[in-house]
Amino acid sequence: MKLGFIGFGKLGSAMVENLLKHDIKVVGWNRTKEKMDTFEQVIKKDLPFKIWEEGVDVVVLNLFDSKSVKEVLFGENGLINDQVKNKIIIDTTTNHYEEVLEISDRVIESGNEYIEAPVIGSVVPAKNGSLVVLAGCKKVLFDKYEHILSLFGNKIFHFEEYGVATKFKLINNMVLGSFMAVLKEAINMAEAIGLDRNTAINLLENGAGDSLVLRGKKSKVLNRDYTAHFDVKTLLKDLDYYYEMAKENNYPTIISSMIKEIYRALEKNNLGDKDFSSIVDELY
Repeated sequence: MKLGFIGFGKLGSAMVENLLKHDIKVVGWNRTKEKMDTFEQVIKKDLPFKIWEEGVDVVVLNLFDSKSVKEVLFGENGLINDQVKNKIIIDTTTNHYEEVLEISDRVIESGNEYIEAPVIGSVVPAKNGSLVVLAGCKKVLFDKYEHILSLFGNKIFHFEEYGVATKFKLINNMVLGSFMAVLKEAINMAEAIGLDRNTAINLLENGAGDSLVLRGKKSKVLNRDYTAHFDVKTLLKDLDYYYEMAKENNYPTIISSMIKEIYRALEKNNLGDKDFSSIVDELY
């Protein structure tokens, strides 16, 4: 099988690493070409639309935001033009909940197909193909391409209506950011009363703090290694999208607004490129 892949950031690169382990031939493009240098097996292209020259029918996107997706799809040298028909775009980007509808409409109107597929999980599960995939598309399309989605995730949830997957991904990331902020306070308070960090985390793991978040970030927090798997600026982007969605639905944002501003303070302190778990040792 041969797939196109655009977006060699930390998560995208981990996804590509997993594809190569499954002997998938990958044709890639990235705005910063150097990020593809470590992938000798990837067929590298200098413009997005040139991916089609390799006989690819499916291209996977993993980009920062909806603006980036639109540029890659519809911009100059983008994937979609008048000559491109009957191709499949699988978009794993966490998009804006309204712009994903515009993107899907434009791809479909161009004579191609679009699978909305934001993923839950970070670098480690991406390398292992154990992400959670939230797929939005017609059932016939899902049934045809589920085998590709399963390369990325061991759990796949399908929604026939576009936009639902993205909206839930934003809810999930609000929970993610909130839980990490609560863990910060718990760990820091435990240290304030005289417990060492390892003991505090062990106790939390055996109490109310036990969670995928704590287990996933335990090593980073213990080692104070905050090289990014999921960075602050990306989480903050998602929290801003969530805030807009909540306001549009007239839903109060008492907790999430506070959490959002805590991460914004991290970004203002030049920590936007650090892993979001860096909140444990920053600000206060």
